[in-house]
Amino acid sequence: MDHQFEASIQIIVPGGHLRRAWALPGGVSAHVTALEVQTANGATQTYVVRQHHRDRVAKEAQILQLLQSQRVPVPRLYHTQLAEPAFLIEAFIDGEPNFDPDNIDAYVITMAHSLAQIHTVDVRTVDLSFAPLIADFCTQKLDNPPEHFHERLHEREVRAALQAHQHVVTHNAAVLLHGDFWPGNVLWRGDQVQAVIDWEDAALGDPLADVANSRREMLWFFGRDAMQRFTEAYRAQMPHIDYTHLPYWDLCMGLRPVGQMSSWCLDAAKKARFEERYRWFVQAAITQLSRRNAAHHEDFTHP
Repeated sequence: MDHQFEASIQIIVPGGHLRRAWALPGGVSAHVTALEVQTANGATQTYVVRQHHRDRVAKEAQILQLLQSQRVPVPRLYHTQLAEPAFLIEAFIDGEPNFDPDNIDAYVITMAHSLAQIHTVDVRTVDLSFAPLIADFCTQKLDNPPEHFHERLHEREVRAALQAHQHVVTHNAAVLLHGDFWPGNVLWRGDQVQAVIDWEDAALGDPLADVANSRREMLWFFGRDAMQRFTEAYRAQMPHIDYTHLPYWDLCMGLRPVGQMSSWCLDAAKKARFEERYRWFVQAAITQLSRRNAAHHEDFTHP
């Protein structure tokens, strides 16, 4: 299978040849492979191949190209093949995800700063017409309910709350969204972020969509206090954003992992912890929406 990359290697490194290839862990939706290439002068270089559906490869390649000139740390894109099997080749980043930070406060603050950095990309100066709208994702999720709800994860209640608030009007300008900003997609070396990877879910829309997704991930891996500190750190970086509808986005983005956990190969203890924290997360958002509705109704009926 690795021979399929030989022609691409010649484009990137004329006269080079593939010494070895190995699968990289962490790829859920994409197949990720590392390539060690020997150049014509005997030096060794390492690249990463991401194989996916053609449309996702095309979108991720476009995002990486756009971000090369921005302040967002992303892998350098070397080559894209859209003919099947579709893949892109990018720089190998000397870093790894950090799921056990020595200083959780510093960690979540840096994560929040990295997300805010993505959201400050000036979308008026780049062509993102190919990026989907995150609001369309939410609409599609609501319009296509499963045959059976995941009652253990309160899916019925989550969908009911979203249906009741589906006409929420955001006051935030659309920004570039990573789409899957979680600890596994941020590579560190020491206490420094080296790159944000896996842009295949990038979209346009309310920045709170990314914040909500990341809040849930922080809760899953590090607990409630870390989630709250992450949120506070992001708000400190982005004080101009209207956070009124964050509970709505917590629920909307909370629908994404429902039905997928079984494919994550979690051990029993971690699965139980994730489910318990997820239930708390969505119930907190539902409660906040209910209270806000009650307050709004009272203001409306008692001027």
